[in-house]
Amino acid sequence: FKSNPQIDLILMDIKMPVMNGYDAAKIIKSIRPDMPMIAQSAYAMEYERVRYEGVFDDYLTKPLKEEILVDVISNFFIQNNISLLNEG
Repeated sequence: FKSNPQIDLILMDIKMPVMNGYDAAKIIKSIRPDMPMIAQSAYAMEYERVRYEGVFDDYLTKPLKEEILVDVISNFFIQNNISLLNEG
């Protein structure tokens, strides 16, 4: 993230081996608050989803459904007026 300014969106797993996704997301948002971030997790309970609202822009539960993932990502690119096509 720090070394690649061309990143337009981050998909972040909540459970990771070294640092959990929530803590990693807080660090990223402190550096770049406008970075869209989507949490992905097997934690599906409403109270778990609410816990992450302040950091993540959206929350998807596993197993991910392809059509939902594509819709959520597309909406972020449309909202931020970013082309979904590789422009070279």
